[in-house]
Amino acid sequence: AARCGARGAPAVVALHWAVRGYPRGYYAAPLAVGGFAIVAALAGRAPWLLVAFAWGNAFDGSHLVDERLRAQVEMTMAGRHLADVLPAGARVGCFNSGLVTFHADVLSAAAGGDRRGIVNLDGVVAARSFAALRRGRLADFLDAQGVRFVLDNPVQFARDPALPHACGRWFAPDFEPARDLVEVARFDDPAVDNGRPGGDSMRLYWRRGRGAPPPPPPAARALGLGPDGARYALVPLAAGETLRWRTADGVERSLRPADAATAAVVRLAERPRDRVELAVDGTATPRLVLPPL
Repeated sequence: AARCGARGAPAVVALHWAVRGYPRGYYAAPLAVGGFAIVAALAGRAPWLLVAFAWGNAFDGSHLVDERLRAQVEMTMAGRHLADVLPAGARVGCFNSGLVTFHADVLSAAAGGDRRGIVNLDGVVAARSFAALRRGRLADFLDAQGVRFVLDNPVQFARDPALPHACGRWFAPDFEPARDLVEVARFDDPAVDNGRPGGDSMRLYWRRGRGAPPPPPPAARALGLGPDGARYALVPLAAGETLRWRTADGVERSLRPADAATAAVVRLAERPRDRVELAVDGTATPRLVLPPL
């Protein structure tokens, strides 16, 4: 076991950092396990090493600056607000489905609401989706499950094998995300962006040809305060529109321009109890005004 661990820990780091080109601090966790094993083996001769190891891990957070999986904020947003953009009973396929399922299904059911029916697609805990992925027939699996919508960062549906997490080539041999997926909503915190194409938001897509797309929201509206104390709002956007807002203390924020007509669910974090005006570039009248709380 020790020999396997000694080989596997650096292999995990090499796979994600060097081969995939996706350096994230959490992928280095196996090295910490190896380091602890070494410290534990030497503790009999140098017990102070245990204290130094614990001290360093508890107080040296420099390598984890804002590395707490910030994208989880948008996953949480998606789970909490799917009901604001989808009709009841609509099933949704998602690769990064843990938080989405918890907020959309578990918390909704506990509050007496409808379960959204989130279908896990990454294959880690879903044997049937894993089998479909291996066959390159994930689209057929979704059809069999009655899943008309998919949700995730856009890169998850890309076909380019050079992009980390790109899974589009496993949907079907002729799958083309630009043709087969139609964006209907995005869940966006402007502070979250992994710097890669499509890494700015979680996006909900209708699978073209599977039933009808959901009706667009009739107007912008406030979605209230979230459990994190931030205010949330829903604003319909046309293709090419850029949503901007300025808080009472002069902080300006904006989303990336919309690729297509969509419903933007946005997190407004800076001094959320102040008045906020949300407007679209080129228009004088705000799309939505949130009064002070």
